Amino acid sequence: MSHSGPPLQQRGAILIFCLIFLLVLTLMGTAGMQSAVLQERMAGNMLSHDSARHAAEATLQEAQQWLAAQLTRPLADSVGSAGVWSRDSVDPDSSNTVPWWDEPDCLTSEWWQRHAREAREVQPPAQSYFLIEEFANVADSQIYSYRITVRGTGLSESVSLLLRSVVVRSYPNE
Repeated sequence: MSHSGPPLQQRGAILIFCLIFLLVLTLMGTAGMQSAVLQERMAGNMLSHDSARHAAEATLQEAQQWLAAQLTRPLADSVGSAGVWSRDSVDPDSSNTVPWWDEPDCLTSEWWQRHAREAREVQPPAQSYFLIEEFANVADSQIYSYRITVRGTGLSESVSLLLRSVVVRSYPNE
């Protein structure tokens, strides 16, 4: 027995449904990839910031140890020849009220390489430099205070961190 009759007309509803379903899956996949890329960038920035913070903290400790190891008071001058600068002598524009560490000239790596001492304890690619200034002294005494400013960079130059500390030190042998 053969079945003959007019062929059933197909309307293609399943095809349209499958195309819409594939479009929805593609959009979900694209959104998931964008989220993963964003999370990877955030993790990289966090790693670079942590690297800069660790470098700056290690350098601050190194600068404090250097200052503690000095048996006599290091002489401060305007060029930092003995490792200590006179207060605010590194300010590229002393006519304004902006602290030297906030001046645009002082924010570059080149400025820090020219004016500060590089830390020995920091592992590349992180970099860190420190600058010690004679901050003040107590009148008629051998007590001096020093301002230590540290700049640490992370895994990329775009992430940098400044730390400042004041150290009070006496030199009884003067």
